[in-house]
Amino acid sequence: MNNEEIGRANTPPKLKLPSTERVSPGEIARRRALFSRVMRLREEIGSIGISTDELIHQARTEADESEG
Repeated sequence: MNNEEIGRANTPPKLKLPSTERVSPGEIARRRALFSRVMRLREEIGSIGISTDELIHQARTEADESEG
């Protein structure tokens, strides 16, 4: 990571909470369909025997090693 990327990574996103924008019915339908797909895939795949934290750590380690 260069300095610019590090700065962006350490800068929290600018969000207004609660959101003042309305979500369209089409966007809600898209999100529901995506959620259903993810839940179906989770059911099909099942447990992979590794926690999310371990999986992220492993991916970051592999990325660091591939960068040299």
